[in-house]
Amino acid sequence: STLHWRPLLNGYSGKDPNSYMDLLVEMRSFPDGNSIAYLQRAGATVLVIHEMPGSRPSKEYAFDRLARDPSVTVMAQDRDADRRIAFFRLAPARTR
Repeated sequence: STLHWRPLLNGYSGKDPNSYMDLLVEMRSFPDGNSIAYLQRAGATVLVIHEMPGSRPSKEYAFDRLARDPSVTVMAQDRDADRRIAFFRLAPARTR
């Protein structure tokens, strides 16, 4: 976060917030609607997807699912060394 100085859901400077375990549990089903809604409620505004060999779900599946979600907008795609990276804007949580 030293490049953008924005808060991270998974903590900073080697310190994991108490909510980190909740985040891990909720992200097990990523990128389904429940995990997206959790991120919205947590105040996330940008999702960064790094390609990792052997990841589940695959980057292709995750990208396709996110690109079809009306609350997610593709911002950019690029390469970081030899791996692909994608940035998505996440709409704020809907208030009831």
